[in-house]
Amino acid sequence: MNDQPQRNMNIRPKYKILWLMLIITSGLNVGCASTGQVMSPNDSASKHYWQISVTRTTVFSGDIESVFQGITPENILPQVLTGYGPIPAVSGTTGHEGDWGKPGAFRIVQLTDGTSAKEQLTHFDEPSHFAYRVWDFDNKLFQELADGGARGEWKFEQVGDGTAVQWTYSFYTSSRLATIPLSFMAKVFWRGYMDVCLNNYHEILDA
Repeated sequence: MNDQPQRNMNIRPKYKILWLMLIITSGLNVGCASTGQVMSPNDSASKHYWQISVTRTTVFSGDIESVFQGITPENILPQVLTGYGPIPAVSGTTGHEGDWGKPGAFRIVQLTDGTSAKEQLTHFDEPSHFAYRVWDFDNKLFQELADGGARGEWKFEQVGDGTAVQWTYSFYTSSRLATIPLSFMAKVFWRGYMDVCLNNYHEILDA
């Protein structure tokens, strides 16, 4: 695969605003995103993708078992993924296959803008870790920017009387050019989306 950018390349109109915003904010150090070239978890072929990752951490009161169980209920998403900026909230899930809490379980995540994405649980090691893959975005921008889908991973660790939680979300794109607007989206909007989610979890679990 040729990863070298082409000279005199025309930027697609839908990327222009994000491109300009990235240039304006390029000096900001938000300390949350990293980029690298990896295999996508959603592609069984040997195609390589660029990975854009965002990691957020927080500490909940309560023991690790209670926090893990409070974060992983199958019907929790509409309560915690309530949207941020242009990223819509989750309205519900449909198309369930398998028992949630077991690797291989599948569902379709419905969003309030009418779009959806497919999600499958890949790991579930209670109470320390779970992970899932997301793909087949209906949203046109995500389709083009993150054509390799995404992966979420949560890690839990008992810290004194509380529980430290680390949540990493990674997007995958086959286009090196797309990493620029995708990185901006991750650093600004997806980071905020994750923070809102964690704050909502705190309101539920720390009440």
